[in-house]
Amino acid sequence: MTAQTNILAWASSWLQGKRHDHAAQTIIYRRGAQQVSLRATIGQTEFMRNDEAGASIMAVSRDFLVRADDLMVDGAIGRPQAGDRILESAPAGQIIHEVAAPGDEPVWRWSDTWRLTLRIHTVEVGRS
Repeated sequence: MTAQTNILAWASSWLQGKRHDHAAQTIIYRRGAQQVSLRATIGQTEFMRNDEAGASIMAVSRDFLVRADDLMVDGAIGRPQAGDRILESAPAGQIIHEVAAPGDEPVWRWSDTWRLTLRIHTVEVGRS
């Protein structure tokens, strides 16, 4: 690793800390009966795909950016899985999101080169 790469890794870690401290909110991540409270920054991803007739269809995902080490499921660091749920606080209750992505897209991806942050794609499935 070169000195420049080390500086970039340090800067990425520093920036992730600032995002976590100043641009995140608390969510509940749930897999079955297990859940963990953690902080996430809200984002979105636009997915473009073609239907059977060749028409372009856009799907928008509500994304949650979380520190990879914060996602603890069953007492261990986990990775998001399709069907997991995220509960987001809203003024009138909670919004329930399911971890999912359109078509053959993965339900999560790394959000940075050094694999510090997960970008989790979801769809809203209800409110409580």
